Amino acid sequence: MTRYENRQEIFEKMNWEGGLEMFLDYGFSAEDLPEGDAELSEVTDDMLLAWEDYQLYADRFMGLFSDCEGYGCV
Repeated sequence: MTRYENRQEIFEKMNWEGGLEMFLDYGFSAEDLPEGDAELSEVTDDMLLAWEDYQLYADRFMGLFSDCEGYGCV
């Protein structure tokens, strides 16, 4: 992916992807940020760490339903 030029481009791409979660799932990374935006970089680093944690716990949670089909669990 190429580096975004500004916050507006990030915002538009995030909306195009269907929101923040889909945007992150698509593969947004800190390397995509506009150069020199220290505030955005700091918040992005924190958010991406939290996103990794979320994915770990979500996978574990969803794994508890691996035997479920339709309206009940086996």
